[in-house]
Amino acid sequence: MINLEVLGNVGKDAESKEINGVNYVSFSIADTKKVRGEDVTTWVRVLKRDPENKLQPYITKGKPLYVCGVPSVSTYINKEGNPVASIDMFAEKIAFVRGGGDNVGQSASGNARQAQPSAVQTQQAPQPQNTQTRQQPTRNEEIGDYFGSVNDGDDLPF
Repeated sequence: MINLEVLGNVGKDAESKEINGVNYVSFSIADTKKVRGEDVTTWVRVLKRDPENKLQPYITKGKPLYVCGVPSVSTYINKEGNPVASIDMFAEKIAFVRGGGDNVGQSASGNARQAQPSAVQTQQAPQPQNTQTRQQPTRNEEIGDYFGSVNDGDDLPF
């Protein structure tokens, strides 16, 4: 399994969503770094299971977060008619990073700081409590409508 870790700032206040009867929180997180003297920002759209709708009020614009989860990449055509890649993530862990301010993932030299999320604040993906055998939708089926078409077929691009 491929995991993606992002340490960055929330782009705008999180939104609560219900997909197939399950509550989620969605938001974007930005990581900014210096490349040849210029700031380059990478945005990641995040979707996290939130069965009790508790996370949304705490994930607000500018707040530094650590997010870890399963990535997916898709493309779309922007307003100028150019193809653009989109990085999406189904989050398994979210940690609220102490401190704050702009560019939490960047030091004065442009290198990422070694910020460690608090273990107390980390929320693990919920574990199933039901012992009955039941056909669960795949992760791609659950989030496919939110992120758009998720291709998990055998047509590999390489």
